[in-house]
Amino acid sequence: MNTYQLWHTFDDLFAQTLLHPQYFLKVGDMRCLEILSKVIKGSFLDIGCGRQWYRNKIQKYVTKYFALDHPHLSKKYQSKFPIELLADVTDIPLDSGTIDAALMLWVLEHLSNPYKALREIKRVLKPSGILIICTVENYPPHGFPPNYFRFTNSGLRQILKESGFRIRNIECFGNFWETQVVFQNVYLMKIVKSLTDSKTTFVLGLLLLIFFAPIMISGNIFAILLGRRKISEEFALGHIVVARNSL
Repeated sequence: MNTYQLWHTFDDLFAQTLLHPQYFLKVGDMRCLEILSKVIKGSFLDIGCGRQWYRNKIQKYVTKYFALDHPHLSKKYQSKFPIELLADVTDIPLDSGTIDAALMLWVLEHLSNPYKALREIKRVLKPSGILIICTVENYPPHGFPPNYFRFTNSGLRQILKESGFRIRNIECFGNFWETQVVFQNVYLMKIVKSLTDSKTTFVLGLLLLIFFAPIMISGNIFAILLGRRKISEEFALGHIVVARNSL
């Protein structure tokens, strides 16, 4: 088992628990899937699908599922599900007006040209098609895939309006304490990952993980106690948008 498989296994087991270093970011994942279950139907396009850990949760609501990922990135994620479309999001190999709903889960911030991508998504959506976006506002930049942007509420409204979408709903998640602990935990896990990526320091990385684990878990607990799960627009971790294709 390589390092990526190790983290993915951990992610699958503990994503919805306080044991996960990025628990508060995973709250956004779960909320996004909850919204999806209420608004999607027909043909569905999963943009930047990655591992597709949520495919079983979504495909029961749709009649046709298209997973799209960049050819270079798909090899890294090694999804156990099929990837129907290997292409760049700015050049989707689908006919115009064929998709009922599309998802971008933690994808928009990784696009070097989000306007071009959104216009291409608009092209493949039906006139009444829906686009669901989950993206970050406050989160450490990272190298894979490359990060280009962070989006505020007003920034998302502007970019979607200019790209031909009409927002049905936009909500944020996270607060000051949750954002702070996510930054702390990402920093600690970055140290662990840099060590476990190397065979010579793998054991040291695991030992540090054991040492850091109580710090990260207690941080999650304290963030809940101090923040009381209230949502703060100023210190949001991210945003979930439901937008409709404008005619």
